[in-house]
Amino acid sequence: MKVNDRRRANSISIAARSTRLWLPIPALLLAFALAACGMSQAESGSDHGTPRTHGERAEAEHFTLLPQDIKWLDPPPPAAFLPEGIKLAFIEGGPPNLPVPYTFRLKFPPGSRLMPHTHPSIEKLTVISGTLHQGVGEVFDQAASETVPAGGFSYRAPGIAHFVWFEEETVLQFSGNGPFGLKYVNPADDPRNRR
Repeated sequence: MKVNDRRRANSISIAARSTRLWLPIPALLLAFALAACGMSQAESGSDHGTPRTHGERAEAEHFTLLPQDIKWLDPPPPAAFLPEGIKLAFIEGGPPNLPVPYTFRLKFPPGSRLMPHTHPSIEKLTVISGTLHQGVGEVFDQAASETVPAGGFSYRAPGIAHFVWFEEETVLQFSGNGPFGLKYVNPADDPRNRR
C-alpha cells in the first residue's frame, strides 16, 4: 500500500468513526423531544386519588400537589393488611404493590398500631405530621420504642421485623420502588385474618 493510499484509508476510517459518534446524538435529541412532547402535560385537574398506571413516567413530569388537594381514601384491597381507620393518599407514581416507583401517605388515627411486621422492599418514610413511635423486633414492646417527630426520616432494609404505634393523628409519607407490602410476624395480627 502506498503512502497516499494509507492516508486516504486513515481519513476515511476517521470520518467513519466520527460519523458513528455523531449519529446517536440527533437520535437521542429526537427521542428526548418526543418524550418531552408526550410527557410534559401537567397533572392539573387529574385525580391524585388514583395511582398512575405502570406505563406512565411520573419522573419526567412536573406537578405540584398542595395539602388541601390530597385525596384521602380507605385502603384498596391490595392494602387490606392495614388496620381499620387508616387512610391512604397516592401522591405520585404507580401502585405500590407493583415493581414501579411510588410515593404515598398513610394517616394513622390516635391509638393506632401496626404489630411486628416486615416489608419485602426497602422502607423509606418521612413523618409529615404527628409523631411516630417505632421499635425493632418480633415482639411489640412499647418501652423499647424510639420517637420520630414531624420532619424525621426512617430507613429500613427489607425483612427487618419492626412495629409502630401512634398517640396522636400522624401522617407518614412512603417513597421507593415496589412492590411494597407488609407481612405480619404473627399471622393472627393480620387484619385480613379477622375480616
